[in-house]
Amino acid sequence: ERPPPRGGLGRHRRVCARRPAPPAPVRNQHGRAPDRGSAAMELILFAGLLVVVSAALAALGFRGRDQVVGIDLGTTFSVVALKSGNKVTVLPDHLTGKQLLPSVVTYHPNG
Repeated sequence: ERPPPRGGLGRHRRVCARRPAPPAPVRNQHGRAPDRGSAAMELILFAGLLVVVSAALAALGFRGRDQVVGIDLGTTFSVVALKSGNKVTVLPDHLTGKQLLPSVVTYHPNG
């Protein structure tokens, strides 16, 4: 009798026998694999709905918030500004009246 050839199919069987089984496929609540096409379609529909709602609100005259507060936290100084309509006002410190506030944190021993 001849010995089996080296390498070839015998080696393939040994290598495959050592591999762990692949993980079970992900299933949804109905026991089916998730359909990636439907998730993409839902995202496209949501984006389309968002565009339609935004266009409708713009047509009705909605232009966003009346007032917006902006805070610039710098490493040395910070600034707080209020935008109301088309006017921007930098809010000064209530004690010193300066527009630039030092970015300082203080810890007191008694809290």
